[in-house]
Amino acid sequence: FDSRRWFLITIGIAVVFVLFAANAFLAFGSWILFRFGAIRNHTIGRRLLIRYLQQPYAFFLTRNTAALANNVLQEVNQIVSGVVLPSLTLMARGVTILAIVVLLLVTNPLLAGLVTLLLGGVYFLMYRAIRGYVTRIGADRVQANQTRYRAAQEAMSGIKDLRLLGREAAMVGRFAGPSATFAHYEATSRILSVLPRYALEAVAFGSVVFIVLILLATGSDPNEVVPVLGLYAFAGYRLLPAMQQVFGSLTSIRYSLGALDEVHEMVMRVDATQAD
Repeated sequence: FDSRRWFLITIGIAVVFVLFAANAFLAFGSWILFRFGAIRNHTIGRRLLIRYLQQPYAFFLTRNTAALANNVLQEVNQIVSGVVLPSLTLMARGVTILAIVVLLLVTNPLLAGLVTLLLGGVYFLMYRAIRGYVTRIGADRVQANQTRYRAAQEAMSGIKDLRLLGREAAMVGRFAGPSATFAHYEATSRILSVLPRYALEAVAFGSVVFIVLILLATGSDPNEVVPVLGLYAFAGYRLLPAMQQVFGSLTSIRYSLGALDEVHEMVMRVDATQAD
């Protein structure tokens, strides 16, 4: 380069190009991920329906058909959106976090270690605090969902008797309770999955100030502080969303374990019936 100005211009253009390329790659990855999830939702639901239809007629006499339909339609979708896709996101974002942390460790091991422990520690403590509760409401969600499906099916299939007996309000009451419980648990799980983001924004800003204070206290040249600060700001721009997605994926998996257990248990019963 003939001058520093052209060097900075070239670096700036390269950075912009890398940012656009990285975001295009992320967009393509998201498309692949969502398409994979939609196809898995179709294939798993289809295979489960085939297994149900292969059962003898006596199998359906001892099972609630609303629960079977709920497994094919609702719980399979919950497994894909709550376990399969978050597991893939967890692996992808884990690689991103690892790459950023390695970069920071190479630049400044002490500061990188402090920042990683601070941000990672907050997420870890929050996850430890809520994981048991999330697992419990996930199991309760499955029961509430089956109950509301059953009430809706009975209301539609028995509409003649309901009209003759004037029991419409009672049937609505049977549906309203589990439906409200289901809605409450769905909202709670989503809130818990994004809650740390707001706390981490304050922690991240405080970390940047903390980094500046450490660098100045150790006698670093102010001209050297700015590049390091820029690196950490950019790393935080990529690191925080990745860590939030990891936390959200873990929360979603814990919440959806109830649906996975329910479908797995039903499949095992089907296999046992076929064996008999």
